[in-house]
Parts: sequence; C-alpha cells; structure tokens
Amino acid sequence: MICAWLIGLRVVSAESAGDPGILTRVWQSQDGLPSNVVRSLVQAEDGYLWVATAEGIARFDGFDFQLIEPEGNLRRTRLVFYRLFAGSGGDVFAATYQGGLFRVRDGCLQRILPNMRSPNPSIVSQVLEDSTGAVFFKRGAEIGRIEADNQVTGVELSESLAAEFQEDFERQVAGGRAMSAGESPSLGDRMGRVWRVGESGGFDEGLAVGESVGFDEGLAVGELVGFDEGLDVGESVGLTR
Repeated sequence: MICAWLIGLRVVSAESAGDPGILTRVWQSQDGLPSNVVRSLVQAEDGYLWVATAEGIARFDGFDFQLIEPEGNLRRTRLVFYRLFAGSGGDVFAATYQGGLFRVRDGCLQRILPNMRSPNPSIVSQVLEDSTGAVFFKRGAEIGRIEADNQVTGVELSESLAAEFQEDFERQVAGGRAMSAGESPSLGDRMGRVWRVGESGGFDEGLAVGESVGFDEGLAVGELVGFDEGLDVGESVGLTR
C-alpha cells in the first residue's frame, strides 16, 4: 500500500479527486499534533516520523504524538523550526528560521548552534554524515563539523566535502525535499508514480511524468519526502496520510 503524508491548508478527499484507490486519514491538533501549522517532516533511522510544527517538534508512531519539550534555558528561547534532518542512531537535527540548529536525542532537545539575532540570518540548509560518521552542516557560506558533544568546529570546504554536499543536495531534490531554481518539488515513488506540486500550489499524484490526477486544489504543498512505505509530503496545516 502506498502511503502519503500531506500537509496542506485543506485536504481534498480521494473520491473528490477522482481516484478511489487513495485513502486519506487526517491528524490535527485535537488528535495530539502540537500545531496544525506543520513546517517539515522526516523519518528517522529507527522508523519514527518526526514533525516540526509552529508549536514545537513531535515524534509520531502512527498512533500518538510525543512532544519534545525544551528544558532549562531553552524554555526561554523562541524556537521557530524550519527543517528537520535525520541522523544516524535515531538522532534528528532541527534547523530554525533564526539560524539555529538543535539535535533531538533520547527525547531531549540539545542546542548545537544558537539562534542568531541578525534580522536576516543564514539558515542551516543541509546536515549530512560522511562515510566516516562525521556530521557536517552548511549555513550560508559557513561549513562546520558537529562533534559528539554538540560542539562545532569550523572546517574548510575541501573538494571532497563540496562533492558530498552536492550529492546530498541532489538527493534532496530527487527526494522532494529541495528544488532547483524555478522548479516545484516532485518525487517518484516505488510504484513508478510521480508526485508533484501543481501549478495552483496544490498536490498532484501522477501515474507517469506529465500525467497527473487529483489533489491539485486547496493544498499548499512545499516539501515531499520519501520514506519506507511511500512518501511524505509537507507544508502548511494538518497532517494527512
């Protein structure tokens, strides 16, 4: 069965989209989602789905949401999450619109990069792990290595590391998590279907490149993410499978 996580301003049912083979299930704040404003999704190595919302980060097991509560001084910090990245061992990295970067480990939110106070801060756009297990991030022109204790070491962008970042970006584009200039996100699933953002900002489920049906009205979709059983799709309000 192909599953899709959709985040949108309004959910269009499969029947109204003309495709009775697609079933939908909607979760919103009354179901335990911290906020109906969902900004990013990622599936961790351990299989859990992580959701970044306007009111924080939650782990979803398919039935219940577990909110990750900031502790200590982080409670006094306004965290506006932008993008989630999956690491090894079940770790999840969360970037903020204020240029910060945090790690979720063992149910706790740990600060790696503090939020910046400048009006238009550079945002962490990539987090990757190389073949040796070293974790790197890219924030604007800044490149850094994240140590096990969350300390950051600045590094030079070598030719090999630049190639790693380029490959990671291409994987994000292919997986629907990023897009080239002037293009909308698209993702091919394991059944050979292509899922893409329509011209209206909605969501299309296509049987082949250039052919699409339904879901192209009412959803403000901006991020498509593949996972084991199908694909995640993300942007604005509510969570739909």
